[in-house]
Amino acid sequence: MSHHPSTHRSTLFSLLRITDEAKKVVNHSLNQHLTSRLRDGTLVLDVGRHKSISGGTIATLGRGEDVDIFMEGHNISKYHCSFEIESKTMAIMLYDRSSTQSTYPLGQTSFPFQHGRLRQVVIIHDKFNTKIGIGGENPGIIQFKIVWPDNPENTLRKIKLLHDSINRYDDHPRRT
Repeated sequence: MSHHPSTHRSTLFSLLRITDEAKKVVNHSLNQHLTSRLRDGTLVLDVGRHKSISGGTIATLGRGEDVDIFMEGHNISKYHCSFEIESKTMAIMLYDRSSTQSTYPLGQTSFPFQHGRLRQVVIIHDKFNTKIGIGGENPGIIQFKIVWPDNPENTLRKIKLLHDSINRYDDHPRRT
């Protein structure tokens, strides 16, 4: 059963605020087109219905004009991090694109970025890297928990559909 009665059908997962700074991101006027509510009424940001800017990118986060999820703050890069589909495995990856390397997987089931390698980690449905921190020092000022509206099988079906249609342009109110 879905915890999201009002998610968009293409939502892969949602970002549930942990910190007050994350609540500001969820409530920001530039992100309102991405919000839905959990059954308990909590507002979340839906990820999965964004326009791809390259390859398998499903959502970008930062303070730039062309990101999918806007975040304010001097400690936030214009293009801070992204969620992407790895085309061979259909896994969802979190990439740290920040100039300050200030995106962090959080929690007991997290795996940190490996020193000296591309800053990417896999996000596994309710198992690994289920929380992220963004901006500032570890654990990050903006913290989210990743919440899945579907079971792993339905999520994989959505990922495959999204990957197959990744070049289609979905309307985004911040792009012209």
